[in-house]
Amino acid sequence: MGEENWGRLYLPWLSRSGVAQGAGTGDENGFGDLRLTFGRTLYRATALPGEPSFGLALQTRLPSASRASLGTGYFEHVLRLDTHASLAEDTTVYMSFGRRLAPVPGSGGAGADYWTFYGDLSYAISPTWSGGVSIEAQDRVEDANRRVLEAGAFLDHTVNDSVSVGGFVLRGLTQESAGTTIGLRFLWRQPVGQ
Repeated sequence: MGEENWGRLYLPWLSRSGVAQGAGTGDENGFGDLRLTFGRTLYRATALPGEPSFGLALQTRLPSASRASLGTGYFEHVLRLDTHASLAEDTTVYMSFGRRLAPVPGSGGAGADYWTFYGDLSYAISPTWSGGVSIEAQDRVEDANRRVLEAGAFLDHTVNDSVSVGGFVLRGLTQESAGTTIGLRFLWRQPVGQ
């Protein structure tokens, strides 16, 4: 069995139209909350194509948005179960299921029970470039039963064996997630014992 520690940082720029502003609606643009994730993955060193690896991760959303309406305004933690498998030599599928375990501050304990899902399908374009498509869903926003669904694409460049940098774009598919998000993502991984 092999083990790998990894981390991921998302730096999002949000663009939303039709946002309620005073007596009417308008557009909003700005940086959203940073998302920082650390995890550990267990895998079989001699895994066959389609054989999954599993891991646990903790995702933290940092209250760093440039405008209050583009972020949560508080720290948010989601515990995730991750799995990924190689479908072919250059193609990988990744899925993550998460649950937020802490209540929304100032809500009297509400909003502690939302679930998240993230999945992507990636393809190695070359030894140093990969790209793919993704989907992200959440069953609640804070303490309201409002669904979030976003579809997107990404492109990553491998800098060395441990570090990749890339860009991503997401488009909201529901009223609660309407708008476009673009941004940068930084990925780090290190096999345990190396």
